[in-house]
Amino acid sequence: MSKAWIEDLWLTEPRETLPDGSKVKIPVPSSVTKSLAAYMKTPEKAKVPGKFKTARYGHGKRWRVSWWATLPDGSKKRSSKAFSTRADAESFAAAMEDDIRSGRYVDPADADRPFQAVALEWLASKNNLRGRSYLRYENDMTRYVLPKWGDRPIGSIQESEVSGWVHELQSGTAPHEFKRKTTMQPMKRRTIKGVVKDAFGGVMAYASSPKRRWILSNPAADVELPQDAETDDRVFLSHQQVADIAEAAARVDVKNPMVSKLLILFLAYTGLRANEALALRIGDLDFTRMRISVTKTITADRQGREIEGKPKSGRNRIVPIPGFLTADLEQVCDGRTDDDYLFTALHGGMIHLNTWRTRVWYPAKEGAGYGDVKGLRIHSLRHTYASFAIGAGCDVKTLQSIMGHASATETLNTYAELWPDRIDEVAAVMEAKYQQWEAQRRE
Repeated sequence: MSKAWIEDLWLTEPRETLPDGSKVKIPVPSSVTKSLAAYMKTPEKAKVPGKFKTARYGHGKRWRVSWWATLPDGSKKRSSKAFSTRADAESFAAAMEDDIRSGRYVDPADADRPFQAVALEWLASKNNLRGRSYLRYENDMTRYVLPKWGDRPIGSIQESEVSGWVHELQSGTAPHEFKRKTTMQPMKRRTIKGVVKDAFGGVMAYASSPKRRWILSNPAADVELPQDAETDDRVFLSHQQVADIAEAAARVDVKNPMVSKLLILFLAYTGLRANEALALRIGDLDFTRMRISVTKTITADRQGREIEGKPKSGRNRIVPIPGFLTADLEQVCDGRTDDDYLFTALHGGMIHLNTWRTRVWYPAKEGAGYGDVKGLRIHSLRHTYASFAIGAGCDVKTLQSIMGHASATETLNTYAELWPDRIDEVAAVMEAKYQQWEAQRRE
């Protein structure tokens, strides 16, 4: 049996019993097929004897292509698709057999799945995704992806269409759905990557995985993203600038000045992420060994509620305490228990980063005279620590460990240009070693 075959759903070959009792099929006469061909739009006018008519004669599409295919799990599945003309059925059957033989087969029923249904299934499968990451995917899906692709069959989405969508996102003209604001702003490359490659691309990669093969390939995989005019938005502060912002924070936060000032200094001279610092308990500081144990961070669950979770990349780490911060840190810890948060709000309890950013950070950088510094964020204090550490001679692996990067490659990709150029130094040492060897050889 061929892998794909065509059936006539209107005409049939009836069986007749011969005098000897055997049964034979009676072929449909050519006169019948010609008459029906002449009256396809009004088949009731065709001269077709009743014995050659099927139960669905004259109703629906006439031709059906059926085929057997091997599914990703190794099982066999029979599928079919109806066509109005024989030519369309033959063309489809030939293409289907070619796909089956070449391994490009995709079940049309799977390719017709609505993107939104697949997206919901993909989101539900992300069991290991951190709450904040899940919320980012969910928000990008709701705001940008589903308004564009929600009702589309996943198999109909082409790479050229995705490329066009990238241009729409970049120009701020893409379909979107916001709960509050109504105007969409042009997107930068980083945001486009999150929407196109991570959210949309994640769904399409899920659909095209060997386990499912609902579509042949991910149409977002090879789509190129635009380059921003300015790709480096990192800010590295000087010691004086850090001190200026810390002092300004103390002036802004009149009811809790020491904590806000110390928090800024702490972030700039330990390299912790802000939410890692806010999750610290007093017991995480070891003043004997001058070490900080970073084992948690403030994150969010899938409902957006703040909770404590593992640090980014899921790894605990040890960070040194700068000696010049010891006195202030000990003063903050004095008279409190190991289970208390290190940095607390005025009436105790955890500091909420978003609130502190609005209430203290923004006014402090304005008050220090740095409000016009493009890209200056709380995270800039972490970048600043990296620049201080590299300037002090810190190597890549040590900085990776302190910063909590997943790999040394991430550290180099982020801060490679901060390490000093030692070409001349290396050349000079090689020259000295060679001359030393040459002198020994001549002795």
